[in-house]
Amino acid sequence: MATNYSNEAIRNILIGFGYLAPDSNPGSNPPWKTNNNPLTDEHTVTAIKKFQQDYSLKADGIAGDQSKKVLHDTIVQLQNNLKRHGFATDAQIPSDKPFYGPNTYDAVKRFEQKQGLSVNGIADKEARNLLSQPSLATNNIKLIDACIQFKQNPKKPNYIEALNYLQTQLSSDILIEFSNQWRQTNDVNPSIVKLTDVCNSYVAKTHQDRALNYLQSQISPDVYKRFTELWKKA
Repeated sequence: MATNYSNEAIRNILIGFGYLAPDSNPGSNPPWKTNNNPLTDEHTVTAIKKFQQDYSLKADGIAGDQSKKVLHDTIVQLQNNLKRHGFATDAQIPSDKPFYGPNTYDAVKRFEQKQGLSVNGIADKEARNLLSQPSLATNNIKLIDACIQFKQNPKKPNYIEALNYLQTQLSSDILIEFSNQWRQTNDVNPSIVKLTDVCNSYVAKTHQDRALNYLQSQISPDVYKRFTELWKKA
């Protein structure tokens, strides 16, 4: 079965694993490419090489039998882990459908949402490694919920520590974009908002929620985990 993948199916697995960019925003209806041409274009070859390097294969950019087998085994493992952790059922992802299709995409989104990750349906290597763990942390706090809690107790030391920690872990580009979204501006070099001030002034406006959701989508899993630990520290 592994060697029977069409070129289109291989491209969609590479997209689903984060190695190949989709032609457009994936939205909610993968597959994302209808391109069944030979796997010889520059972007696909580069994606295959990245996958091969991550799995200690010969990085020649050719989807030979061995690379196809590892692609197959990796998607099967991903699907099994999604089902094992309760993000999909056998009926949703049958064992004889080792493809990165709509149901796998939706299951990955459920996993990302639960873990406080960027919700894009892409199971990159970090996400796949996380899913392979025996158990998952399911208590990451959402930034919107954090702001609601902060307004109720703005002097709580661990809340302040967590928000200040998060502020130091974000790149200037992310903070600039967030600040513009929060203020509904488009300045090239805006004054960066402080997250403690953000939460203290949060009133559930649509643009505020949008800005906080954007910010949440940019936080790495390790940083988010530490932020949650600090937030919930006694």
